[in-house]
Amino acid sequence: TEPVTRKDVSELTGLYSSSGDPYRYRFGGFSIGGYKMPTYSFSTHRRYRSGYQPKSKTSYYSPTVRDIGKGSSRSTAYQPRGDTPQTYEEIRDACLEQGCLWEDPDFQAEDGSLYYRNPPSVWPDIQWMRPSEICDDPQMFVEGASRLDVNQGILGDCWLLAAVSCLATNDRLLRRVVPGDQSFSDNYAGVFRFHFWQYGRWVEVLIDDRLPTHNGKLIYMHSDDRNEFWSAMIEKAYAKLNGNYESLSGGLTSEALTDFTGGVVERFDMRESAPDDLFERMLKARNRFSLMGCSIDATAN
Repeated sequence: TEPVTRKDVSELTGLYSSSGDPYRYRFGGFSIGGYKMPTYSFSTHRRYRSGYQPKSKTSYYSPTVRDIGKGSSRSTAYQPRGDTPQTYEEIRDACLEQGCLWEDPDFQAEDGSLYYRNPPSVWPDIQWMRPSEICDDPQMFVEGASRLDVNQGILGDCWLLAAVSCLATNDRLLRRVVPGDQSFSDNYAGVFRFHFWQYGRWVEVLIDDRLPTHNGKLIYMHSDDRNEFWSAMIEKAYAKLNGNYESLSGGLTSEALTDFTGGVVERFDMRESAPDDLFERMLKARNRFSLMGCSIDATAN
């Protein structure tokens, strides 16, 4: 990560406005003598793949992806435009009153939510099904969350799976991403919410519970237990945040860990720059309840 000037940020913003295919920028700050000085930095945190175009080239805002008013940054890329968006509670209560299940207008059960260029290997034989249509007694968690019950589907998002597994080891952080006041039974209306850290702010992503399946089985991330859906729902919410499922194909575990926690990531290349006191640092991080992960380069052998 390299510091850049305001002019650099303006030029980068101009590039974003003209191209529609941005690098995602991170904004932070530091204090000098009690006066907060803004600093700007950028990284290849996540790049929108060519072919996916945000609805607005000046904002990531949509009525079902909104800033919830918490974070370190004063500005937000999810500033509401026009009418104030409905909250999770308002949508849930309206559906319960009308006796219907919510269908997400911003991430519909269609091909555009699956891919922008390369369809899944089982396409077009894909059915969008709610958990109650997949199994009996669907639950968000079965005997709690475990890092060992998260399985990868046909999408190349092992980096995200690793981050989700790490998240499952810390219940407090997991509940920040997956609020506990939602289930497939009590006050069930087909709408669910998840919280992710974006651009120095916490963002709430609303989704419905229609999931892509093939022959009655989930094609993407899933749990060992057929009636447990927390990992599949997190993946769908994160896919919506990034445009579609295919946008999650390829990435870094550190990217997702930042989005799950709002924390600062420290990375070491074991082949080049591993510090001599690496294990001492890992022990200190463990004692502070930090999330840790590792990865290797995949080869043909």
